[in-house]
Amino acid sequence: DFYALWPAGWVFGWDSYLTARVTALLMPATTLLLVHQALARVTGRTIARAASLAALALEALTHATDFQHYSTELVPITLLAGAVYGATRRWSGGGGGWCALGGFLLGAVPFAKLQPVPLAAAGGLAWLWVELRADTQRPAAALVVGATIPAAIFASMLTVAGEWPTFWESYVVF
Repeated sequence: DFYALWPAGWVFGWDSYLTARVTALLMPATTLLLVHQALARVTGRTIARAASLAALALEALTHATDFQHYSTELVPITLLAGAVYGATRRWSGGGGGWCALGGFLLGAVPFAKLQPVPLAAAGGLAWLWVELRADTQRPAAALVVGATIPAAIFASMLTVAGEWPTFWESYVVF
């Protein structure tokens, strides 16, 4: 979740309230935009606009601080929304590149927060099942490779830093 603060941190400074507020504004906006576009591809623009209006009104008109601050739930929700958008683009005439991007986003969910991992796993397995049922091995392989890239990056970082024993003790043993 720290990495999501980087873009705003470059502009507004690393340790500022404004960085967190800008990120807390952009993440739900990106999520709403991705979900709206996915709905528009599946149901049409009119239904997507009507379905998105309630969530947009809640976000725009709320005074509850739970919806206004930067929290750890924002990153996995945005990653899942991006994966859903990638799946709808793939099945509405897009190529296998959407599978690789969607797999990457689904594979990055465990590194954002562990609670949405079952949802990401179920979505990824359902997408893989649909790809295999459609007899499209190349996009299915792109989905699997995309999903393993975040873990490969993480493993290479642990290897370079020599932190495998610490990782094993902290996260696996205990």
